[in-house]
Amino acid sequence: MARTAGKSMSSNLYVPFALPARILGRVVRETRISLEEARWRWQERISRFWCYLKPDGVSSRMQILSPKGLDFQFFHHRTDQSLIYALLAQVNPSAAETIIAESDFYRSHIWGLLGSGNMYLGQVIDWHADIISGYRWDQRRYHKRFYPAPFPGGHDIKFPWELSRCQHLVRLGQAYWITDNEKYALEFVAQVQDWIDCNPWPWGVNWASTMDVAIRAVNWLWGYQFFKESKSLPEQFICKFKRSLLTHGRHIYHNLENRSGITGNHYLSNLVGLIYLGILCPEFKEAGKWREFALNEIETEMFKQVYPDGVDFEASTSYHRLVLEMFLSATLLARYNDHDFSPEYMKRLEMMVEFIMVIIRPDGTAPLIGDSDNGRLHRLKAWHEPEREWNDFRYLLAIGGYLFDREDFLCAAGAELEEAIWLMPERVTPIQQPHERRPLASQRFEHSGFYVLRTDEVHLLVERGEIGLGGVGAHNHYNPLGFELWMNGYAIVVDPGTYVYTADWSAREQYRSMARHNTLCIELPGFAPSYPPQNLFSFQRLYTVREIAWNTNRQFDQLVLERVSIKNNVTVIHRRIIIHWKNPAIVVLRDIVSGTAAVPCFFSLHFSSALTVGTLSATGVNGLALTWSGNDICNCTVLSSSWSMTVVDDWVSPSYGVQHPAKTAKFVNTRQDFSEPLDIFFSAPHITLRHDDGVWQEIQILLSESTRL
Repeated sequence: MARTAGKSMSSNLYVPFALPARILGRVVRETRISLEEARWRWQERISRFWCYLKPDGVSSRMQILSPKGLDFQFFHHRTDQSLIYALLAQVNPSAAETIIAESDFYRSHIWGLLGSGNMYLGQVIDWHADIISGYRWDQRRYHKRFYPAPFPGGHDIKFPWELSRCQHLVRLGQAYWITDNEKYALEFVAQVQDWIDCNPWPWGVNWASTMDVAIRAVNWLWGYQFFKESKSLPEQFICKFKRSLLTHGRHIYHNLENRSGITGNHYLSNLVGLIYLGILCPEFKEAGKWREFALNEIETEMFKQVYPDGVDFEASTSYHRLVLEMFLSATLLARYNDHDFSPEYMKRLEMMVEFIMVIIRPDGTAPLIGDSDNGRLHRLKAWHEPEREWNDFRYLLAIGGYLFDREDFLCAAGAELEEAIWLMPERVTPIQQPHERRPLASQRFEHSGFYVLRTDEVHLLVERGEIGLGGVGAHNHYNPLGFELWMNGYAIVVDPGTYVYTADWSAREQYRSMARHNTLCIELPGFAPSYPPQNLFSFQRLYTVREIAWNTNRQFDQLVLERVSIKNNVTVIHRRIIIHWKNPAIVVLRDIVSGTAAVPCFFSLHFSSALTVGTLSATGVNGLALTWSGNDICNCTVLSSSWSMTVVDDWVSPSYGVQHPAKTAKFVNTRQDFSEPLDIFFSAPHITLRHDDGVWQEIQILLSESTRL
């Protein structure tokens, strides 16, 4: 909103105040950045960063290889080498082979990043390029002058950031421990030294995001712990490496991502980076300050960023996974080094793991609600099926199971123990025989707005539609009352995913739009999304949501939610009724639309890319037959004559940068008078419902009661 100037004899005095606040703020910010840049360029010419990296930045007590009196505890030690190898072989006999194979790819400078597939990066790695588009950022540009690609996109700043997180260094270290081959240590030295030489502070894209600086520091420290006793690490390199870590710590501390008033996963990563540096680099003068600051702040952030029901407040299951991974890693490291968190903090952390246990399907995969951009703190397992990494969160259950002595967590984790082995090998020993998996009850997460309706045959995750990140909704999708359905061993109805961010603005807007989710899309009069899009990480509140009813028992689950959309004096109400009948397994969806005016609306069902979608062969039945490799999986029966159905070609994105062809069923209200609800039944192919059937009658009673509420 513009600030207008008052009348004055000297109107020029008030010209700046006539500018819109956003423009004025940008001018102030650019002026500040220009002054900072001038300062650092002047200092660089004089002393090559002497003022920032002065010799007394490292304590005089620092002894490069083994600082006496500055001991710390890491997650594992060289003496654990044989134990870890034995545990890995017991859990996954092919683990060592997979680790070595992946490490050899990295030694050959072959990466698969953000959906790129395995690509050769050249004999000399370019740390400043988008390996897909070929776009390259100026490595001599001041770090605060980098921005993602403007509309319409074309290149992705996440690529150099992801590459420079250096999460692959852990894999090189693991291969070194398994083989004792110095070639992995030499590669570690070569890559880290090259990165330092090619990315002098404060220039280049890889200092632009404090989050990525912090994650890089964490992974450098992980890698170093594997190699620190290697004869291939000369003292000159170790000194250079430690000085760069000191630069990382100072950069994080002076560029904390807490300026906007709402802190999220970025600020949490900053704190985790400072905790790692503060504990594992005690020779730094600032180490104590970083450690104490970050440990105090991370306890506060637990209660800011995690709802009382244990769910991260960013409305994304993948971001819950990332945030939990960061909390667990920092908590374990701090506890190993004699820091005690409050009982309230530990209880909230335990509840975060409980949420993971509940949302995981019986096959071990997790629904991907909201943004999913392959975000990890560290990647301690080499996945034989790489795509599985992005929707299998069970390793967090294993870590939480050993941390909290929760047998139910360990049962749900199954054999996903590899990451826990690297984090807490002494707790994983001995690996006990897996207990029989306990059936989990349906559950409601009141504050975050997630509902899980489940048995061993059915897993249904419903999102009420709360706006995450304190109302900002950065990683939200427009998915009020949306759901994912897993049934009879297969994902049936899925969230289409994220695909990309600023590399393709149009695709980003499409993938997070209401039309791309399993919910009712209402075309309100006078509303049209802005074009070109203004902000790919803001969220326009188009509706309010509320819970009408939630009941769960041994026989059925009943969920009734309502969304109210208002625009230009037109009010439209969408009520969604979901009945989950447990034996036999049936899921019923009823959508009721009402309002002050009839408006166009349609509903979409996005099917898994693994399914073949055909029509039901029964005479007089309108619906779809869903099969996998010729096997009948599920029938989707439509019992509403005023809703037309068409099946169209579409896409789903299981991970960042990847999309697969899939089918989507679109239902359109042909009457546009809201007179008939849309009823859809999901059931196993062998289940036939008749009007005189007792189950059918019970379901109809529940639907009628839910409609009248």
